[in-house]
Order: sequence, then C-alpha cells, then structure tokens
Amino acid sequence: VSKNILAGLEDPLFALMAQSNESQFDLLEFRHGIEGMSAYYAAMRGTDADFLEIKAKHDDIGNAQLENDYRQEAQAIFDFYLAICGASHNIIILHLARSMSSLLIENIERNLTILAKRPDIFSQMADYRKRLLNAIVSGQPQKAWGASHRHLAFIEEVLLKTSQENSRMQRSMRRMQRSEY
Repeated sequence: VSKNILAGLEDPLFALMAQSNESQFDLLEFRHGIEGMSAYYAAMRGTDADFLEIKAKHDDIGNAQLENDYRQEAQAIFDFYLAICGASHNIIILHLARSMSSLLIENIERNLTILAKRPDIFSQMADYRKRLLNAIVSGQPQKAWGASHRHLAFIEEVLLKTSQENSRMQRSMRRMQRSEY
C-alpha cells in the first residue's frame, strides 16, 4: 500500500512540464528544498556506511559522463542525491524523492541537454557537487545546505541566461524574416 501512496503524483507533473518551460524552473525550486534538507540532515545524521555510498554514487557520475549519454548521467546524478536522501535518515524525504524519481531524472536530463550548449559549465557543476560531497562527509550541515543551494542556483542562473539568449535569437530571426518581405 505505501508504495502506491504517491504513485500518481508524477502523472500531472509530467503533463505540466510538457506544456510549459516555466515548470522546469518550478521543479528546480522544489529540488532546492528537498536536496537542501537532505544534504543538511545527511551531514548531521549520516553514518560512515552512508558516506561510502554517497562517495560511490558521486564517482558513478564521472563514470556516466564518460559514456556521453545524458540519460545515464541524469540517472547517476539522481542516484547520488538519492543516497544523500537515504543518509538523511528521514523516511519522508527518501520516499518523496523515490516516488518522483522519473520526474526528477527527466528534469536533470533536460537540464543537462540544455547546459550541453555551454561545455564550460560541466566542470563547474562537478566542483559544486564535490563541495556538497565534502560538506556532507565532513559533518557540516549548514555548509552542506549552502553547497546544495549554490549548486542549484548556479544551474538555474545558467538555464535562465540560456533561455534569454534563445529568446533574443528567436526575436532577431523573426525580425530578419519580416524584413525580407
């Protein structure tokens, strides 16, 4: 019974995301809350076994990047965050993250696809994740929370700039097309 509590949660959210680019940013805001809390509590409550799992999942991201497959990389990133959720030892956070897994993986993959237009960004994102990992493993809850927020804020900022640049280019193209007539 408990596995089905939030089973239908994804369907309306997937439909919403398909209809609006703005919902992509809504999901990023949601991730700020969930991932920030998870990081905070993982740093506070995590065990050595939890930290080993988080480190292993972090390493898996680098391995997935070698495959040059954004879906695989998105899955690895999600698994890293899920390990952090597990280390928080808060079953509600863990269950919520698991129940939204396909939606979150889709969000991460979509972000990676957009960010791929800016290859310099990937090393910066890796640095942010490394800082997050170090804050959690060193048992610094406030620092972990901050690292999580800085990482997601960075992604959001780059996505917004990319969206604005695309919008400007589209307007320019429309103007050029109109002037041809």
